[in-house]
Amino acid sequence: MRKPLPETRICKLCGVEFKPKTKLFRCNDCVNALARKRNKEKMEERMQRGDWVPYEEMVPEEMKLPANEREKNYRALKNRILLMNREEYRDYLKNKLDEIINNGPLWRYLTREGLGDTPRKDVEKKPKLSKRDKLIQRGDTRNLSWDEWERMGFGGDEDK
Repeated sequence: MRKPLPETRICKLCGVEFKPKTKLFRCNDCVNALARKRNKEKMEERMQRGDWVPYEEMVPEEMKLPANEREKNYRALKNRILLMNREEYRDYLKNKLDEIINNGPLWRYLTREGLGDTPRKDVEKKPKLSKRDKLIQRGDTRNLSWDEWERMGFGGDEDK
């Protein structure tokens, strides 16, 4: 029979009294801080090995908004662009492009190595075989004579 947890415990790291949910002697804040620290160390180690590139999974700030907010922003931008003449439009595009190039993380995200490549293109999938095709591939052994059975390699010493 399991022993019930006490009403309160004192965290061994920070000394705060907390209500335990598990057998740990650490409060949730200390457990989370320790997990964040370990995760950060793992990420730094992966960066040093070259397994992970920062900003590879980064999403631009505009894409973090909900879809309806993004739609409103894009609609307003489209209406503003429609009212511009050619020179204003060219200046606007030049400024936006300079802004994107000068934003280091966003530029690395947009020009990262392997962008657009899918790893599945170079891997050929074998088609799944039906039960009938599997039977044909293995060979039908239902009506074989003993000579055919041994010719197919089934009558060896390992089968005894």
